[in-house]
Amino acid sequence: MLIKIVNFIYLSSSFLAIFVAMRMIVENIADLLYRYDCVIVPNFGGFICSETSATLDEITHTFTPPTKKITFNKYLSENDGLLANYIAKQNKITYDEAMLKIEETISEWNSSIKAGTLELSGIGSFSLDQNENLVFEPSNDINYLRSSFGLSSFVSPPIKREEEKVVEEKPVIKLPRAEKVEEKEATPTNYKTYIKYAAGIALLFGLYSAGNYFYEEKELETEFADSSKQQENIEKKIQEATFYVGNPLPAITLNIGLKPKAETLNYHIVAGSFRQMKNADKKINELSKKGFSAKVIGKNKWDLIQVAFASFKTKEEALTTLNKIKKEGYKDAWLLTKKIES
Repeated sequence: MLIKIVNFIYLSSSFLAIFVAMRMIVENIADLLYRYDCVIVPNFGGFICSETSATLDEITHTFTPPTKKITFNKYLSENDGLLANYIAKQNKITYDEAMLKIEETISEWNSSIKAGTLELSGIGSFSLDQNENLVFEPSNDINYLRSSFGLSSFVSPPIKREEEKVVEEKPVIKLPRAEKVEEKEATPTNYKTYIKYAAGIALLFGLYSAGNYFYEEKELETEFADSSKQQENIEKKIQEATFYVGNPLPAITLNIGLKPKAETLNYHIVAGSFRQMKNADKKINELSKKGFSAKVIGKNKWDLIQVAFASFKTKEEALTTLNKIKKEGYKDAWLLTKKIES
């Protein structure tokens, strides 16, 4: 009976130690995601972050600030030392002890995935699909983009705008007041009076119509003059832009001595840094003989000349190549993010 109790206490303490180690490693991974775009868990895979812009859902009217989107790549499992060194420093243990805790945690993770689902708080969840493929679902609870710290999504109700109805006023024609005339029998004198009033009304109406016509003609002339002036300004700007073009388009039939369009490379796998150019050239010749497109990518803040194995446009290509280069024996190779025009 005493042996069973001792075994139970030992198993309980072991389980508690593993649980504490798992929680510690998840928290350390989350800390590193704030600072780096890639965190590799040795022999398990790598968490890759990519920045996304702010979005607005026009259906739900939900505004989401800029954030870091987390993806997982199981092929990035080569140990780069980042996670183990961080765990050792934060918990004041040796590097080997940190690696042991990582191995125990990965073993528990794999068991949880085979049993159903693995939940990593604030990071995401793992599960297996029908074909036994590993599926990662990122968590949206935490925004790891430091520039958006403290910002969260919110819903803004749509604003209804009422159009103001503008009632167009019509011009009022004032006619001369006619004196009240007593009804009399139609006589030649009364007939001439009616003709006089009718002629006056017709004259006023004609003057109003003519004035309105000349006013509209004046408006059209002004509008045409403004349009012509704007057209002249546009043509002047087009001529100036054409005159100051620095790099005219090449003719269709000729393509002699034209330089290709500059290409922007953002990710570089660094092979080493050197104080003297002759040492950098020696490293480039060494790597070129082994099939690498090595080159100098500039100087760092310590004024050392940096030599790269290769440069890439996308982070995915760079990380995949970095993994292969480390497997070939270049353990000191690392990824540099720097915009360079080639």
